[in-house]
Amino acid sequence: MGQPISQMAGSCPSNALSIESQGSNHRSIQWYRNDTLVQTDHLNFQGGVHRGSTNYGAKGTFIDSYGNVYVADTESDQVLRFTSASQSGTVVAGGNGRGSGAHQLNRPSSVFVDSRGILYVSDQYNHRIVAWAPGATAGMVVAGGNGPGSSDYQLNEPYGVCMNAQGQLIISDQQNHRIVRWTPGAYTGTRILGITGLAGMAPDMLNLPAGLFLDSKGALYIADRNNHRIQRWVSGSLFSQTVAGGNGGGSQLNQLTNPSDVFIDPYGAVYVSDYGNHRVVMWGNGIAEGQQLLGSNLVNSPRGIHMDNLGNIYVMDGWATLRSYNKEALSDKKFFPSAGGRYTAKALSIGVA
Repeated sequence: MGQPISQMAGSCPSNALSIESQGSNHRSIQWYRNDTLVQTDHLNFQGGVHRGSTNYGAKGTFIDSYGNVYVADTESDQVLRFTSASQSGTVVAGGNGRGSGAHQLNRPSSVFVDSRGILYVSDQYNHRIVAWAPGATAGMVVAGGNGPGSSDYQLNEPYGVCMNAQGQLIISDQQNHRIVRWTPGAYTGTRILGITGLAGMAPDMLNLPAGLFLDSKGALYIADRNNHRIQRWVSGSLFSQTVAGGNGGGSQLNQLTNPSDVFIDPYGAVYVSDYGNHRVVMWGNGIAEGQQLLGSNLVNSPRGIHMDNLGNIYVMDGWATLRSYNKEALSDKKFFPSAGGRYTAKALSIGVA
């Protein structure tokens, strides 16, 4: 499943798209930006991602510079790594039962890997970000970890995590309705957007922020889940700007419903896991409506999103089947008039426990 991914400034995932499903589906689907259909036997991951009896499933994904794919296996309280040639995942964080010990996780939601191979896990129900060095049997708390709360030394169910060019973590502190910047290992973080503890729709407010993405210029994109929109924030600004959705929750092409994650490609197009509408939508830069790439016949409750440096889109879904899909030429979408080729999609089985 893994293709090499280029790392942009700030080491957040760049030009790689991977989508995870949280509902009853847990599979991966990959789109290829080319003119030929990819064979359905290209890759097949059987990783034992746990579905569980509750609606948690797996959430975040990340692709490192070697093409390894990381999955936050939320219900199993672990992070799995899949190499490009593997048929099964390897536990690289957690996997020691649900708990708050240094060797444990509690429903991790997102994962990020820096250039040194250090794994950062949004340990959601432990209200902390934990760093795991390569080969480590336990993690180290680098943000939060002081119980749930709204003080500057606390997090409350953190969701998304990535890293800026200065090596600082950017965290969506979802239950506090804020975005926090945190130097790894510092005792406190700094709120950069949102009003702590207060949900709202104003440009300086958020409502349960989820997935995050930093583009090559350092602009931060936020899946503002309960406001049904994607926000763009520039460092130093007091406000954010809506770039997708923002027209209330709904299924029209100018609407989103509880978006869970976002990715920006080099052309400035916005890719959204539209969780509540069971679809993946692409919004052109400055265009008022999105273009549906995947509908509810293909995905169920998509979560994390990544695209590799070849323009391949990855989707995690739980039908556990291998399929291929052709999409329209990019030039037909009027989003990338200078980019030719077609999107070809293929399901990559992650496996269901």
